[in-house]
Amino acid sequence: MIDTTDIPLEKFILNHFGLEYDLEAIKKFDKICFICGLSINKKTEEDLFPLWLIRELDLFGCKMALPNDTLFPFSQIKIPCCQKCNNEILSKLEMDVKKILEKDIENISKTDDDVLFKWFMKIFIGLWLKTTLIKSDLKNKNSDNLLPIISLEEAKPIYGLLKIIKYPVEFVNFQPYSIFKFKYSSTSDRPIAWISDFRFPSIAFAYKNSAFIISLNDDGIIRDKFSNMENSEFSNLEFPELILKFCEVVTAHELIQKNYHYLIFHNKQLSVNRVMLPENEEKSLILPWNVSILSKNLEYYFQKFGYKILINKKTGELKYEI
Repeated sequence: MIDTTDIPLEKFILNHFGLEYDLEAIKKFDKICFICGLSINKKTEEDLFPLWLIRELDLFGCKMALPNDTLFPFSQIKIPCCQKCNNEILSKLEMDVKKILEKDIENISKTDDDVLFKWFMKIFIGLWLKTTLIKSDLKNKNSDNLLPIISLEEAKPIYGLLKIIKYPVEFVNFQPYSIFKFKYSSTSDRPIAWISDFRFPSIAFAYKNSAFIISLNDDGIIRDKFSNMENSEFSNLEFPELILKFCEVVTAHELIQKNYHYLIFHNKQLSVNRVMLPENEEKSLILPWNVSILSKNLEYYFQKFGYKILINKKTGELKYEI
């Protein structure tokens, strides 16, 4: 069966596998597994950052920024999950990721990229969900949550796409993400780096000598159209350059135009193809580069990590110091 209606990709996926799509379903993620979307009979807690990574880098006393910039211990970032998804699906995913991260960055394959995409997506949406559970004042159970539940309305696209970790979906002639890989000059005070933008879902992650920047739910448009990033891939970055590249990807994500629809084939494995409508064939998938948007992102993220900056608002040229 073929479906060509203009419905968001995530809704196609959830509808095809008979899973709930509305906000109320997402709000019940402590009762409905965030991976498979089914009711939790035997509840476990998934470590969003795996214990092997926390042990290896001795992150037990370290904290990371949640979506509202609140710092929270790495080792306590857990989310409810059904026993089957945790012990089978996510355990295998973690082991696959561990093997990939042991490779030299140039030897990571397209198949590996798909695995990393699922892993990054799991952490990303898990952090978002987790932040709606935590009280702003841990000593006052009546205090507001760090993020209001209504913020999950914006999380629906990634929540739906996350289901491909369990359910078979084939993407034809496109991928639902863009990923860029770099060599990384790690420093002793930054054994691991994680930066995420929840407005235009994007992540930067650095581990040992490798760094990754990935945009989620962009249908691969940034990879296809943003040659500046592709041309710099596998170059050597230090942490400030990682922030800069991350800001460029976030800016590109903000400029995306989704002037196409999806061609859906319903069989045992859902197949999805991205199709340009004839009236949109001459239109660009990404708007012209906007220095003012880049400057805004640079200013926010460099200041967030304690850098003093000077930005040329006409060219986007950046000078910084710690």
